[in-house]
Amino acid sequence: MYSEDIMDTSISNVLNKRMTRVEFIKYLGVISISVFGISSFLKNLSALDPKKPVSSGKRTFGSGAYGV
Repeated sequence: MYSEDIMDTSISNVLNKRMTRVEFIKYLGVISISVFGISSFLKNLSALDPKKPVSSGKRTFGSGAYGV
């Protein structure tokens, strides 16, 4: 596949790139933030339910399961 060749080439280019320790730590930080940030973002998107009412935390009339 063509896309796999591009991925292999880009990964090998990054791995063969000479960098200082500071650049490596920055690069590693950006990768980890993007991986965990994207997964958290997708998790929050999947948790959204437009039918579910937003609760203020107070028990009010009609907020129970049966409207009582």
